[in-house]
Amino acid sequence: MTRPDEALSLYHSNFNCCQSILGAFGPYLGLEKSIALKMGAGFSGGMAFQGKTCGAVTGACLILGLVKGSDDPRNDLAEQLTYIGVKEFLETFREKFGTTKCSKLLNTNISTSEGYAHAQETGLFKKLCPVLVEEAALILEKMLQPRQNPAPSLDYFNTIAFQWDTMRGNFFGNGLREEAITRAALTEGSVVVDLGAGSGFITEGLSGMPVQIIAIDQSPAMLDVMKLKFREKNNISYKSGSANKLPLESDSADAVIANMYLHHVENPREAIQEVYRILKPGGRFILVDMNEHDHQFLIDEQFDIWKGFSHEKILSLMRNAGFPAPQIHDLKETCCAGSNQTCDKASIIVFLAEACKGG
Repeated sequence: MTRPDEALSLYHSNFNCCQSILGAFGPYLGLEKSIALKMGAGFSGGMAFQGKTCGAVTGACLILGLVKGSDDPRNDLAEQLTYIGVKEFLETFREKFGTTKCSKLLNTNISTSEGYAHAQETGLFKKLCPVLVEEAALILEKMLQPRQNPAPSLDYFNTIAFQWDTMRGNFFGNGLREEAITRAALTEGSVVVDLGAGSGFITEGLSGMPVQIIAIDQSPAMLDVMKLKFREKNNISYKSGSANKLPLESDSADAVIANMYLHHVENPREAIQEVYRILKPGGRFILVDMNEHDHQFLIDEQFDIWKGFSHEKILSLMRNAGFPAPQIHDLKETCCAGSNQTCDKASIIVFLAEACKGG
């Protein structure tokens, strides 16, 4: 039985909306079912039949607190990430039903004896409330559901998302960002994709420019960190997506900047073909990555898939994708890392490849 099915089963067993959500999801998060059901007892009918916030919504927010929250009052990051999750849930629920308020969902003021009697007589609690419970559970399930068969690199980046800014600073400097953005030749209003955005290294350099930024990453945790870092910015949107199926329409971007992205991609050929697809005619592709190397620890410890790339390989991939005249050159920057298990240390020269979509 899925958790949404279990929530619906609990509701049909005469538990209220909030209890149904807490009872279905709480045990998976270490909360005893009996305690979960007791916790939700007072939230029936929008808090003791006052018609306030829907109990299913309240239960979902409590579950998100269990998942993302902290018992340390100094943990501001966990607090902000919890708020991000709750807002995402509320926005999705409102898109479906228009409101989160029980009385408006039922279109009846159940805080009065007349309204409550009307809801009972017309069967609202039996007809509509199960729909609300099921939808709240489905939204929550989607938010909490891990990707099926995630790649080891995805698990790795989800795990180190909150430390990535510090780690990245040890790997490479800001110089490559400045050159990548300059080479993208952006103009006011440009739509630029930060592909494999991580915690927002490229986006940070773009955020003060008069452009629209689309940050794409396969790691939900990385995107959460970005949303927190750039919460004051209104020119950034965030999308989760895989390299071989980018979540954008064809011919929709003026530029794509992919920094230290390709060596984490299982199929570089398909990945570059996808970049070509989403670029508008005349759009620019800027790729920054490592030259070919022989450091195995980057595969074993940091879950790289490829040991960098030769210039010839990158140019061939770009041409085969449809880019007519790609160019590549080495930067003055190096990517530096050390093994946690051996004495091996890497200092790898970084290249920048650029191409323009014809049309």
